[in-house]
Amino acid sequence: MTDVVPPVDLPWMPRSGLPPWPAVAEPLVQVAQAVAWIEAQTPAVVTVVREAWSPIAAARAVDLARTGQRVLWCLPNGAGLDTAVLEDLAAAGIPLKVVLPVTGLPPLVPGWWVVLTGDAGEVSAALAQHLRDEFPVLLAVVPSADTAQPWPREQAWEPGQGRWLRRGDGPAITCTALDAAAALATGRPVFQQTSLAPPAPSP
Repeated sequence: MTDVVPPVDLPWMPRSGLPPWPAVAEPLVQVAQAVAWIEAQTPAVVTVVREAWSPIAAARAVDLARTGQRVLWCLPNGAGLDTAVLEDLAAAGIPLKVVLPVTGLPPLVPGWWVVLTGDAGEVSAALAQHLRDEFPVLLAVVPSADTAQPWPREQAWEPGQGRWLRRGDGPAITCTALDAAAALATGRPVFQQTSLAPPAPSP
């Protein structure tokens, strides 16, 4: 059953979808910079949660979403992350935005977009896009990734995004940010898949 969660208007976010916060070169530092910028904005329509995952914390996050707050949950790790609870939240229409280290990423969860970013620019662009939409999102941050080319600062992120790290002739390799360096080392064309559409809920 879908919950009644009001859409959140972020008047200080550009309609272009481009990130308005300062750019830095390291993905984890970029997330911290972006979150600090978000917390400084008014009206304060984004609540940043930094505690570990627990049923009690998840219930508080749901209550915040129901009051019209965008909830940005910066998990220190994936410990205790319950995929059954995540699936229930998506089915209820709760658009939590969860940022976590890639080591804590759970298996694909029905109803959740999964974003596995490469460099800091890609992290920033994905966060700027998904902060404004009304979908549940798991944004996994890779501490560092060899993507051969930085994400273009002037390019907005789109759900379902992927990009060529190297073009060329011959069979291409599809990779994620985790195995981009190994894929590039082959010398073949490389396409990085960075955003996965949520699988359909089980009947």
